Amino acid sequence: MPPKIKHKKIRILIADDEKNFSSIIQEELAQDGLYVETASNGKEALVALNHGEFDVVLLDINMPHLNGIEVLKNYQRSARMTT
Repeated sequence: MPPKIKHKKIRILIADDEKNFSSIIQEELAQDGLYVETASNGKEALVALNHGEFDVVLLDINMPHLNGIEVLKNYQRSARMTT
C-alpha cells in the first residue's frame, strides 16, 4: 500500500465589497476543502495579507477605502520593507 501523502490546505483570500459574490465563492471553495477568508474592502484585505499567509488572493479592483491595485502596491511596499 502506498504511503499517504499529506497535502497542505490551500489558503485563499477573497477581497470584494459584493458580499453575495464573496459568500458564494467562499462556500464553493470551502466545499472543495480549501481554507477561505474574506475581506469586504481594501483596508480589511491589507490587514489580512499582513497578518496571514495566503496561496491565492482574489482582489476586486473597485472596493471602498483602497481599491485592489492600491492593496497590491501597499502590500508589495510593506513586503519589501520586511525582507
